[in-house]
Amino acid sequence: MNRRPLRYPYVAACAAACLLTLLALAGCHKKQPLGRPWVHLDLTKERPFVEATPPGVNEDQVFTQRVAQLGAAEVRDMSKVPPAQQQQFPKSSPGEIRVVEQTTFSRLKWRVHVDDGSYVSFIPLGYEKPCPCKFRFGVRDEPGHVKVLYELEAKPLSGAAPKAVEIDLSEYADKDIDLLFQVDGPGAPAPGQLPP
Repeated sequence: MNRRPLRYPYVAACAAACLLTLLALAGCHKKQPLGRPWVHLDLTKERPFVEATPPGVNEDQVFTQRVAQLGAAEVRDMSKVPPAQQQQFPKSSPGEIRVVEQTTFSRLKWRVHVDDGSYVSFIPLGYEKPCPCKFRFGVRDEPGHVKVLYELEAKPLSGAAPKAVEIDLSEYADKDIDLLFQVDGPGAPAPGQLPP
């Protein structure tokens, strides 16, 4: 066997230590920021400003912020369900979410600052009691200028929750705007409502 003895063991160990130190320092270099952190503003927890109320209704009666079912409550004839299944699934209830419930002919406003990449997301659940209503969402970026971004004829609650609506607000970046949620009733709009 022919082995060559290491002539410089201390030099080799020092070089390896320096290499490891350089690799560790390379991982610590300052990275560019990814942008501003994402801010979640839950409108179901922030009190809105009531902009429009139906005649004879107090501002305190226009909306409620509460927990509701994500879809209609289940209706089934329990006498036709096998006993084994009743024990496993005595009741099937939909998930729960926080909601803002508002009366017909009303408009709610939240004043917000819009950053790059901002959007608004909501689920138009529908109504529990029959209502020939129309739901509208819009923004006001300057006094007297309202832009309707979404509208839907109200539907009754169904067993499955409707799809979430997501609206891009990037055209309003770096501005303060009003988010407007409105429920129109049958007939002519009440004074001050969003345009049809």
